[in-house]
Amino acid sequence: MACDFTWVSSSIFRENLESLRKEYPSCEQDICDEFKDLCFEEVFSKTYVLSYSGKVKIIKVRIANNNANKGKSGGFRLIILANSERNHVCFVALFAKTGPKGKDNIERAEIKLAIKFYQEEFKAHTLTEHCKNETLVNIESVH
Repeated sequence: MACDFTWVSSSIFRENLESLRKEYPSCEQDICDEFKDLCFEEVFSKTYVLSYSGKVKIIKVRIANNNANKGKSGGFRLIILANSERNHVCFVALFAKTGPKGKDNIERAEIKLAIKFYQEEFKAHTLTEHCKNETLVNIESVH
């Protein structure tokens, strides 16, 4: 299995994360806990697929919210783009399912906008790459 792949994020994801961090201080660690130790094939095979075009999958991932103690059902929803051709996974958008910043679902238009930002940032080489080690302890920008 190819465990050596790149983690990147879009500006929309980083804005979402910053917004949620105040209310849910563990959200960053919760995301890391979901993905640590996973190889690309394991990420690419996650089952809640929103879109699939052969080499690229857009996937909604349920993330437990350790601040709310509600497990994955009351946690976060993370939209990722997994690209097997480029061997990278991009964190595209993030939202809380419950709580003061919670919402039932992300609108299709929001996903389309997030993907558009990803495409523009990919072309402009402005996606942020994140440190990844064997445990993916935290998400930190690599400048």
